[in-house]
Amino acid sequence: MNKLFLKTFLIIICIMCLGCSDDPSLRAKEFRRNAYTGKNMQPDEWLTKSFQSALLFNTFGGINAIVKNCFNEAKRNQGLKEINIISIKQKNKITLIETEVVFNNNTKSTGIDAWIKENGKWKMTPEEGNNDKD
Repeated sequence: MNKLFLKTFLIIICIMCLGCSDDPSLRAKEFRRNAYTGKNMQPDEWLTKSFQSALLFNTFGGINAIVKNCFNEAKRNQGLKEINIISIKQKNKITLIETEVVFNNNTKSTGIDAWIKENGKWKMTPEEGNNDKD
């Protein structure tokens, strides 16, 4: 009985640790979920300093424009159904994560974002300057 309890306890601990692991794909899914449901996000929480200061990104309207465009796309497609990770690829220090957004009308949208750890958190970053061939 004690061995069964100990095994069960260890399995639960392992599952809890895996759930709390430092996984950039979970962060990517959370970003997409926030964007497609219209949740406001703070740039310094989600974007690297270089991304926040990128001229092209700011001309586009920054993170607020991303959220607005994604939320409008979700509305046109009857809302967000699910977000799937298609692939994860390491490229130097950057992690490229391809996501698939599935809407309630079964329309799909895919995208690849570059993620890097900055100040202990996974943040989206421009991929500029990281054009090494595989």
